[in-house]
Amino acid sequence: MLNKMFSQNPTIYKYDRLWIGLVVGLIVPVTGVLLVYLLSVVNHYLHLPFLASNEILSIPTLIKNISSVLVLTKFLSVGCILNLGVFFLFINRDYFNIARGIIFATMLIAMPIIVLTVKGWFA
Repeated sequence: MLNKMFSQNPTIYKYDRLWIGLVVGLIVPVTGVLLVYLLSVVNHYLHLPFLASNEILSIPTLIKNISSVLVLTKFLSVGCILNLGVFFLFINRDYFNIARGIIFATMLIAMPIIVLTVKGWFA
C-alpha cells in the first residue's frame, strides 16, 4: 500500500486529483457545521412550532451565534472530525490524491482553530 501511495506514477483512477480532495475537504466541514447548527437550533427551540420563524435559521443569525471564539472553535473542530471519515473512505478505495487533498483542507481549517485557541489563552 505504501508503494502505491508514494509512487510517482500517475494514478489509474480518472477522478483521483488533489483539487477534488481539497474541494471535498472544504465542503464536508461547512456542511457539518451547518448541520450541527441546525440540530442545536431545533433542539433549543423545540418547544416552539417547528421553525415558525425564518429569523432563527437566517445566515446573519448563524454568524451572530457562532461569533463567539469558543463556539467557533468547537464548530470548526466538529467539521474537521467529519473530514476524518471522508479521508478513510477515500484511502480504503485507493484514491490517495483525493485523500491528500482532504488532509490539506483539514490543515487549512485547523490553522484558525489553533490560532484562536492560543489567542484565547493569552487574552
